Amino acid sequence: MDKQQKTKFNAGLITGLALGSTLSYFSTPAGKKTWQKLAKEWEKAKVWLYEQKLIDDPDLSLDEFKEQLGLNLRQSLLAAKDSLDLIKLNLDQAKQKKSQRRRKLRQQKKKKFKGI
Repeated sequence: MDKQQKTKFNAGLITGLALGSTLSYFSTPAGKKTWQKLAKEWEKAKVWLYEQKLIDDPDLSLDEFKEQLGLNLRQSLLAAKDSLDLIKLNLDQAKQKKSQRRRKLRQQKKKKFKGI
């Protein structure tokens, strides 16, 4: 696994864990109250966030932002899964090549003339 693939995997994993724990928190009664407070603060901050080009739409609600974030997370996790599948495939191919080389060396040793 090269450094770039490790970075992508780690970023996807950390994001997934963070969002998963965050979403489970907001499903609790205390989390729902916190979400309502965040929604009020979001209304105050969204114009500034738009001006800073951190969001694309100044009328974006907190729930819409959460949905966009969830979609981005899903895409990121799918990309990480694809990267892992590719890494596994490369490892399997490397193992097969190594096995084939060992088999070939053993066969060459058997074919050598051992004398009379």
